[in-house]
Amino acid sequence: MKSTQLPHLRTHLSRLRRSRWITRATCGLFAVALAVGWLLLAAFAADWSLHFGRGERAALLAALVAAAAWAYFRWLHRPLRQIESPLELALRLERQEVIDSDLVAALQFDDAQSGHFGSKVLEQSVIARAAAIRPLPALAKEPAARRLPRLSIAVLATLAVMLAVAFLFPGEVGAFASRLFLGSARYPTRTVIAKVTVNGTPVDLERAGGVSLRIPYGRPVRFEVECRGELPDHGSVQLEAIETGSRVDVPLAPPEPVAMSDSSTPQFTSGETVATPATNVVKQASGQPLYSGEFPRLLENVRYRLRVGDAETDPATIEVVPYPAVTVEVTVAPPAYAGRQRAPVSASGLRRISVLEGSQVDLRVHCANKPLQSAKATISGRDFELEPLDADRRTWRLTDADSPLTRVVEPVQFEITATDDDGLSPEERLRGTIAFEPDMPPRVAAGIVTEKVLPIAEPALSWGATDDYGLALVRLTWKVIPAAGEPRENSIVLREGSAAEPLGTALRGRRRFPLSPLKLSGGDEVRLTLEAVDDRGPRPGSVTRSEPIVLQVTDEAGILAALTQADEKSLHELDEMIEHELGIGETP
Repeated sequence: MKSTQLPHLRTHLSRLRRSRWITRATCGLFAVALAVGWLLLAAFAADWSLHFGRGERAALLAALVAAAAWAYFRWLHRPLRQIESPLELALRLERQEVIDSDLVAALQFDDAQSGHFGSKVLEQSVIARAAAIRPLPALAKEPAARRLPRLSIAVLATLAVMLAVAFLFPGEVGAFASRLFLGSARYPTRTVIAKVTVNGTPVDLERAGGVSLRIPYGRPVRFEVECRGELPDHGSVQLEAIETGSRVDVPLAPPEPVAMSDSSTPQFTSGETVATPATNVVKQASGQPLYSGEFPRLLENVRYRLRVGDAETDPATIEVVPYPAVTVEVTVAPPAYAGRQRAPVSASGLRRISVLEGSQVDLRVHCANKPLQSAKATISGRDFELEPLDADRRTWRLTDADSPLTRVVEPVQFEITATDDDGLSPEERLRGTIAFEPDMPPRVAAGIVTEKVLPIAEPALSWGATDDYGLALVRLTWKVIPAAGEPRENSIVLREGSAAEPLGTALRGRRRFPLSPLKLSGGDEVRLTLEAVDDRGPRPGSVTRSEPIVLQVTDEAGILAALTQADEKSLHELDEMIEHELGIGETP
């Protein structure tokens, strides 16, 4: 490998290359710095005056990054990548015609890797002529070198402006640096908002823009703002409906009470008016003046921003949370014995329902718009927890076998308490009454032709029995009261039903009752009583007894006398009927 014979020329070309690259890179760097500096100043002025929100600042930061990238590729990327070779510089020197020598050929001949190109004498002659050049020429200034002084002055001026701004407004510049990278810093103001509470809940001013407050539908919203520093004579909260875009300003009461005229009552400027705010009051808390204001009824999601003097907060969101839409579903299953007359009944939304004694009531709670966290039924002063029936936790059921609804035997009052995942319960208390319909006892009737009988007679007894849902047993009881001696009694079953053959709801019959087995004598009495028992399933049935039929045992003379009395009674009743028909004895 040959050593170079043109060290001074190669060194000179390397210095030229390095100087030209530095000049171009410096010009490009200054151009980028100017663009970024003035963009930062413009962004600072815009954010300071307009108080951008977090989303707007994110867009501003993205725009600044995009502008810096564009400036880099526009003015700096090419100069950094553009590196001239010694041959290119030598060719530029030849084109300037400042020397009478073939520098490109000399460099090629001097290159240790190039080998030989023809005559050795000619090669050495060209190299020698290039080595003899003294002093070495310089290239003419390129455009970047001519722009560098102007750019340097502009960069110094921009830097001076930025330093002046930082010196005059140090707090604002520090806040801008934090806000530019999506921090929560606020620009210094004469009035300082120290604390904000919404419906008693403190608001984290550092994170207010990223946290939504949740307030039940239709509830009032009360703002309380503690301030320090310069205290203005008023403040306000701007509410903007997210869906409709309508706005309303809620006045904040100043530290000292100020009378408010009706004209100051805020209304939405466009769209539907949500409500009319109430008059504000003033309080003191924690030694700080407390501005307060209230919006009486919030019906939709809003974005709010507080302004007191020259201080204001970042926009934050209030989300309206609906109350759980809870309905009560009651399914009544009557007792099995009443199933033929009364079918199961299911009703939703009813607060009062009437059930038959012994019915089973299935109580369910359904929420149409959101899951429930818990559900409880208070029945006759006792609390029973309901169990969810689905994974969505929207339908709940009373499953406690010890509840009074398992078998209703008396009137029942109940109240449902349901709580959703937001801790809200229905606005209206869910109360209901289960009225009690008692199973009426059966009705019975019995009759006999004559009450005077002979000891060997067989009087005919006509009887009937009815019940609303079914009879289980009909029997006849008798009691013998002798003229002398101890009474005795007994009974016989006239009709009896079973699960396979129920008796039905109405029965009639006739039965002869022989007296000879009772061994009666004159003066004895026999009292006949018809008893009916209704069907109530596993529970004991209700018993109804007819009025006793008294049979008086007598002889033939007594029978004739009774017949005579019956004829006289019938004749008297006939005379009264004729007089009534003819109008005899009536007052004119």
